[in-house]
Amino acid sequence: MPIGTPESTPVSDFFPVFVNLRNQLILIIGGGNVAERKAQALFQAGSNITLVAPRICQGIRTMTGISLRERPVEERDLDENWRLVVLATDHFQTQEQFAILCQKRRLWVNRVDSPATSDFITGSRFSRPPFVGAIIASGTPGLAAIARERIETALDPALCQLASLLNEVRPLVQNHWENPQQRTVFFRTWATKEALARVETEGIEVIRREVLQCLSS
Repeated sequence: MPIGTPESTPVSDFFPVFVNLRNQLILIIGGGNVAERKAQALFQAGSNITLVAPRICQGIRTMTGISLRERPVEERDLDENWRLVVLATDHFQTQEQFAILCQKRRLWVNRVDSPATSDFITGSRFSRPPFVGAIIASGTPGLAAIARERIETALDPALCQLASLLNEVRPLVQNHWENPQQRTVFFRTWATKEALARVETEGIEVIRREVLQCLSS
């Protein structure tokens, strides 16, 4: 079904997936505040961003590492090299036209004014390292933001500390055990509610010493 038709995909039908965008080529069409927020998030993900718009806000101009084309977008701006395209203009006809063009060229597009006709959406994102996540609420971003805040609250410091530790020692685990089943046993031992409770009562450094001892024996 072409993008922009009256029928569209229910937002609840989107499948959540995390994409590695480091050094990937991303095109953003639009130069206002919404485009700025998209650019900031994609830049943090390590993307190589090009932005096209006849007017570019000051916030975008102050960003480094982004290629700016200060002119109206043209059909020739779309080529097969883009990994993702973000449509963030305030002009309905431009949004409609380039959404259809992206689909014809098999380019994944996020149309900020019409999530349900997009190929991908980003949702309400949060980052509590090493946890990264996003949530959608069937087209009601206000509720998604509330849900995100509650999830962030649930990610208490002890949980983040334990997750960071296990992420830190992952290379050591891979070097210590060639057998994937042994690695699985290790993480099943330490990625538990019991281990988390010990972090809360004894501190992360106690757990760190025990984990490193396991990997040195």
